[in-house]
Amino acid sequence: MAIQRNQSRKGRGACWVLAVPMFLMIPATVLHRLHWLHWEAASTHFLNISSDISCSSSIKSPCPLSTTCPACLPCNASTQSSPEIQALRVEDAASALSMDLGLNHDTDTPLVMLTFGNKAVWPMLSNWVANVQKLGLSSNMLVGALDEQLVKVCEKEGIPVEALDGLKAGMTNGAYLTKSQEDLKKYKLMASLKIGFALDLLKRQKQNVLISDSDTVWLRDPRAFTEEGPFMAADVLVSTDCIDTTADEICNAHFCGCAHVAFNTGIVFLRNTPATLRFVEAWKKKVLENDDLTIRDQAAFNIVLREGFEPKTVVPGFESYPRQTLMAWRGQIKLGILPLLFFQNGHTYFSQKLHERRNIVPYVVHATYQYGDGAVFPFGKRQRMREAGLWLMDGPEYSSGNFLAVSWAGATRPEFRVPLDTDSRIIVKHHFEEDKFRRKTVRNALAIAALLNRTLIMPRILCYVDQMWKEMRAGRFAGAYGMALPFDCPMDYLFELPRFFEEAGRTKTRLDFREPGFLNRLPKHLASSRRYIHVVPRDKFLNPFDNKFLPEITRNGQQIPTTQVHEGMMANEVVSMLDRFKDVRVLELSKAVSAFCGWEDNTMNQNFDDLVREPMRKKWEFKYMETGQEGIPNYKYWVPYDQFEWMNGFEDMKDLVDSPNW
Repeated sequence: MAIQRNQSRKGRGACWVLAVPMFLMIPATVLHRLHWLHWEAASTHFLNISSDISCSSSIKSPCPLSTTCPACLPCNASTQSSPEIQALRVEDAASALSMDLGLNHDTDTPLVMLTFGNKAVWPMLSNWVANVQKLGLSSNMLVGALDEQLVKVCEKEGIPVEALDGLKAGMTNGAYLTKSQEDLKKYKLMASLKIGFALDLLKRQKQNVLISDSDTVWLRDPRAFTEEGPFMAADVLVSTDCIDTTADEICNAHFCGCAHVAFNTGIVFLRNTPATLRFVEAWKKKVLENDDLTIRDQAAFNIVLREGFEPKTVVPGFESYPRQTLMAWRGQIKLGILPLLFFQNGHTYFSQKLHERRNIVPYVVHATYQYGDGAVFPFGKRQRMREAGLWLMDGPEYSSGNFLAVSWAGATRPEFRVPLDTDSRIIVKHHFEEDKFRRKTVRNALAIAALLNRTLIMPRILCYVDQMWKEMRAGRFAGAYGMALPFDCPMDYLFELPRFFEEAGRTKTRLDFREPGFLNRLPKHLASSRRYIHVVPRDKFLNPFDNKFLPEITRNGQQIPTTQVHEGMMANEVVSMLDRFKDVRVLELSKAVSAFCGWEDNTMNQNFDDLVREPMRKKWEFKYMETGQEGIPNYKYWVPYDQFEWMNGFEDMKDLVDSPNW
């Protein structure tokens, strides 16, 4: 029985698109070079990378009272293919090579891109849909709906949907699951429903199934990838939680760098073969037969697949490839581990910036390794996508109103580039100093934005240490020792992100803001209406002639008007100096760390303090290895907002070298 599809939208047919390439029966050396073309094509997607910009701002208060090369692509490889390789046409390939290798599948089998959810996750799921549609794959996608509300939303939007019996898992309409004991039971039952639905798709229709969580973002069409090189031999392809990008580049009979790390079923490809059907049956059975509530889809997948798993046993025929397909599940399944370079998790993409270092566009990004989700919404995942420009669901209202920004140079202290052999304790001190500077900057900018009825564009955020629950050396974690420090880090590293979206304080308001990258992606109607505000020392005479005799400021090749103001302004002074620019959409401060000293009325100070205290708190635990005390939390750090004072800023942090923990 074919999948029933909604056909109410114009131009949307009821058939799945069949667009999977075939392969030639050609010598292995030529096929290998053909495979390289894929990596070459990926390497030509160059991204704009911001250069490091340092600043010379002082934190002293002005207030009156106080590597290696990408897999399969050599470093010196030309991005231009040779004429003989360009002449090879993949679509003219014969299927004899597949028969020679004993492959048991049809390369014409269509692909279903499948995700799951209920109405509670619709905002995240709708972003998944928008990105898949952007790739022209609308006819390949399918949503498995766990409640009736999501079915209705998808039908209204013309999104292919099938209803799962979510009531069997205890799912109610629009319910957002938490980590309570009761909801853990629902997660387990929901996992069996999802696996069972994928199995049903494999059985009732000759289709391959690509399952991905709704917090993934697809940036490239994955269909050809599943039919290339060693992966064309795989029954199952799966992503990994590995963060060691160097080790991941090689997986063969001699070495498979990330085979020991947990496989992540947030991205898993199931080829329609008899072996796959047997495996998925066993996968579902493992979820249901185990009483442990933590044994859900991902844990069960790893348990079953690793039965008799020997990473050194590979599928023959692809010996010249750096990545090969492995035998798993007692030799019954051909397994391919998807490469981190193209199937990136939250750490490799948002923290290590692997795509920028290699100048490629990955196939997909999975928002794992983040710390900002709330009890009722995945704020951290959405924020990371916004910061990276991957969130497509913000409408015109997101760029409406007026904004306040801090210049890229004035948002941070002068950068200290951290060598790989630097002691973690030294790096953490730099991190703390940057943290002091940042929190004064953000606090002052939020206050000035509130006074001017503007929305703050968050300043650039630098981190000198990585954030994870593992042991740390040189400010980095095992598997990511080559990571560049400092780096532009996600907002959830440093702030209690969900608190920004909650009503707080005596005024019961919430802090509105935009991500740092918003300043670099301004829509035309905002980019054409900007003014630069030079914040100068109080003893400096202000130039009464705006934009005359002041340094020229250009943004995107366009000179913008400039104005001077004194640092250490009180609230009335902020209004008198800057509120006259109401018709200017974006005001950009040269710096904010020393720009503001508070309200004249102490009650107003207290009200604002109540509003920002909790969002700006953050617990950060460091487990450094330099003293040989691996696994011991050597320093727990809470941002000391309780010691906050308007005139003095944050209290100085205790000198770490005097702490008994160091």
